[in-house]
Amino acid sequence: MVGNALLVYKSCWWPELLPSPRKRDPVAQTATLTSLAFFISSGLGPVTCVSGAPSYSMHTTYTGAYVDMEPWLQPCGTPVAAALRKFPQRHSVHRALKRVKTQLRVAQNHFRKDLKDIHEIYSKVYKVLKEQYRMSWLPEKQLEWYHREVWCLEKGKKAERALPRLHDALQRFAITFHHLRAFRLKSNINADMTMIRRNEIIDGMSSEILRMLCEVETAILNLGLPLPISHKSVIVTESSNWAREGDLTLMLIQDSGVLRLYQAFLNDWIRALRNATATGPGTCDPAMLRPLMSYFKPKKLSKSTQNAKRLKIKLSQGARKHQPKHQQRKQNQQRRAFAQNARRLSRKKIIRKKQKKVF
Repeated sequence: MVGNALLVYKSCWWPELLPSPRKRDPVAQTATLTSLAFFISSGLGPVTCVSGAPSYSMHTTYTGAYVDMEPWLQPCGTPVAAALRKFPQRHSVHRALKRVKTQLRVAQNHFRKDLKDIHEIYSKVYKVLKEQYRMSWLPEKQLEWYHREVWCLEKGKKAERALPRLHDALQRFAITFHHLRAFRLKSNINADMTMIRRNEIIDGMSSEILRMLCEVETAILNLGLPLPISHKSVIVTESSNWAREGDLTLMLIQDSGVLRLYQAFLNDWIRALRNATATGPGTCDPAMLRPLMSYFKPKKLSKSTQNAKRLKIKLSQGARKHQPKHQQRKQNQQRRAFAQNARRLSRKKIIRKKQKKVF
């Protein structure tokens, strides 16, 4: 029996039960093996290998049997690992929200890393697309909803409202990217290099979405909140705006529509969680709530952009110098006439004000 226990132990390899290889204590190891053998001999049920790290394979080991499980239904790994997290623990709301925000930051950095490839692959359809391709099942304007419904609540209430909404949105994106990966290309054009790069982008983002979903699900369970109802593939596959197969142009248009909404989604939720994780209680008076854009400073232009603008101004000034004299005279006359009209209007306004004061 102990031999069997050793065999199971080695196959499962639970790192949390053993010290590091350099500092292995023989007494502790013996005690661990003995307790494990007792557990197996007591007939408490089959032992399964449970890992804390996310596992995104379609098949997962659950009580010795293989079951098909969609990746968005078990983003943290096996159902056993997810079940262990369902007991609420005393984690602070602030810490849970901060971890979620950090994971979203990682996903945003991953998206920015792929931006160059995205522009190269989708540049031909990006300008044409605009708002022609609608995907009603994917979330939009998340920051506007957060600003309207959650902004002035205290942190505990913010977590109760925001985390289930974020979980729902991430599930929708997880399903969508899962089906983007399964798109069947029907084209006579040789697009092997484009497809390789495209698949790498889609696979990478799909993994990042599952990591975010795992972090949000963990936060929900740790805070003792109920998990939202899971979605099924039909929200994507039965939509009239979804194509399972087609030519290269159709595939790129569909990809581009999803990527555009995904980028906006990341930006919105990072801004929302910046508010949720701010120091202090986070409450405010809804009646005194400022417009959304007043909370965010406009981005400072980089030095290269500023230098480009200055160069453009200098070039335009240089072009004026090299204009023919009759064109310069005409422009000067127009400027003088405009200045004279402005002075006349200002005088009329002053006269009207004086007349009102007299009467």
